[in-house]
Amino acid sequence: MNIDIDHVAKLARLQLGVEEKTKLAEQLPAILDYVSRLQEVDTSAVSTRDYFTEAFNVLRSDEIVIINQAEHDALISAFPVSAAGALQVPGVFE
Repeated sequence: MNIDIDHVAKLARLQLGVEEKTKLAEQLPAILDYVSRLQEVDTSAVSTRDYFTEAFNVLRSDEIVIINQAEHDALISAFPVSAAGALQVPGVFE
């Protein structure tokens, strides 16, 4: 099986060194072979509902709390960084 390791690494957004590419080139065909063998397993007798549970996320509902202007100003002034009357936090995304 001929696999373009550079292309796979690019798709997976991996930066691989020469040794890592060599190792992946050796291991990836065996991994893909194993996956193809798994696809041959007869799962027709397995219900898709067998893996559902009664579990659910337990989250509190959002509640709006009305505060007066003095409380609002105290919160803003106590926070390290604010902008335009709102709390400014570091960005999560680039």
